[in-house]
Amino acid sequence: MAAPRKYPDELRERAIREVRATGRPIAHVAKDLGIHKEALRGWVRQAEADRGERDDRLTTAEQDELKQLRKEVAELRRANEILKAASVFFCPGDRPSPDEAEQVIDHLCDKGLGVDPVCRVLELSPSMYFARKKRPKSARRLRDEQLMPLIEQVHAESGGTYGARRITRALGRKGVDVARCTVERLMVELGVEGVIRGRR
Repeated sequence: MAAPRKYPDELRERAIREVRATGRPIAHVAKDLGIHKEALRGWVRQAEADRGERDDRLTTAEQDELKQLRKEVAELRRANEILKAASVFFCPGDRPSPDEAEQVIDHLCDKGLGVDPVCRVLELSPSMYFARKKRPKSARRLRDEQLMPLIEQVHAESGGTYGARRITRALGRKGVDVARCTVERLMVELGVEGVIRGRR
């Protein structure tokens, strides 16, 4: 279907003025000016509504206001969706680390939300996000990415019972030298924890 033709504002005003001033049929005026008759009919009705001569349609000002309100509602819904999705990642009151922020933005962008809206709602800097994306990963991050699957593997092999201390020892037996505090940090990032004795 072809897009509706865009007529100049001067032609539109002239056509409306001619219909209202002369009382000629809309179809005749439209034909003389090379306008589609239904387009001219809509313009005339809108002009009448704007002058308060008919109440079966919104005025131009009301239509603009409605359009603006719909846009604001859409933005609020998107912001609500972003906050709801981000609440899973962030602890209340805590400022996310740059790594956490990057992961959250990546996750929300995969769901079809843009980087700019996500950063605006979460009060994060889009330029910082893009700069981190361009920057090569740090040695610590590369090491973390090597350790994370090993931690998950040991945790799974233990039936989900091992905590940081036992996982550190198990990795040591496999020849992986890692500090317990590093294992604890990565377990938090992975969302895994050991079973505490006495807790069901």
